[in-house]
Amino acid sequence: TMPPSPLAAVARRLRPSPAGTDADLLDRFRLARDEGAFAALVQRHAGAVRAVARARLGNSADADDVVQATFL
Repeated sequence: TMPPSPLAAVARRLRPSPAGTDADLLDRFRLARDEGAFAALVQRHAGAVRAVARARLGNSADADDVVQATFL
């Protein structure tokens, strides 16, 4: 298995993942800068973003860069 991306590891340390739909989490982050909401989005989607990037690029380091750029 692939190791988690560095961004996902940081997101997990911020605080426990809140529940809610992606739209709810985006609103909470956008309106209140809720870092837990952002961390939940990263946890939910970073693996899929990384898998697609890894499949297309064939390079783990480049895939990690794509994940980071996606969530910046």
